[in-house]
Amino acid sequence: MSQERRVPWRWAGLGWIAANSVGYAVALAAWVRWSQPIWPPLSQFLGGSLTLALYGATLGVGVSVAQAIVLRRRSVQPLLWVVATTVAFTVTFVVASWVGLVVMRAFPPGSDKYLSNSTINIAFGLLVGGGIGVARWFVLRGSAPAAAGWILVSAVCFMVGYGATVGIFQLTPPIEQTILGALFGACIGAITASLEWLWFGRRKQAWAEDTVLSVA
Repeated sequence: MSQERRVPWRWAGLGWIAANSVGYAVALAAWVRWSQPIWPPLSQFLGGSLTLALYGATLGVGVSVAQAIVLRRRSVQPLLWVVATTVAFTVTFVVASWVGLVVMRAFPPGSDKYLSNSTINIAFGLLVGGGIGVARWFVLRGSAPAAAGWILVSAVCFMVGYGATVGIFQLTPPIEQTILGALFGACIGAITASLEWLWFGRRKQAWAEDTVLSVA
């Protein structure tokens, strides 16, 4: 009979951070590589929403699969986690991008570019992160006492992680696009997951009662 080796709870956060870092890095690198030939033709459909949806879906699949590998779920099927997270990324990428456009147009010509860009990034981060949090609540609502807390936590942490990463990479020299995508994704994943774990994820009530963060 195979036995599952449990990671001590105090170290489980490292698995969560690693999974998010790798998931975002692989997904963003893949999107940068694959999207270049398909972006121009697909951008003509639905005002670019189809491309945004595919972008979100790519990230959703990459991130959620990496998370599901670390989150060995017993009361919830990993497939549900992957599907819910992917749907959240897909929908919120489209919605958040259109909201960002509305926010940008709300600033009159000559407005401070730093202020307008920061406002757009905050709106984007809160919407995408909030959607991710709703997906987590949906999956965990029947088994985790504090599942609803993921909505606020995910929204704020993704907003900070995304905004901080944008700021960091504005200071970097030119990098090959695929490598840039991987590094950008790893940075978002590491910052966001670290904040999530420190704030909320380390509480066992945030997860299904019999969830095990483990390694094979």
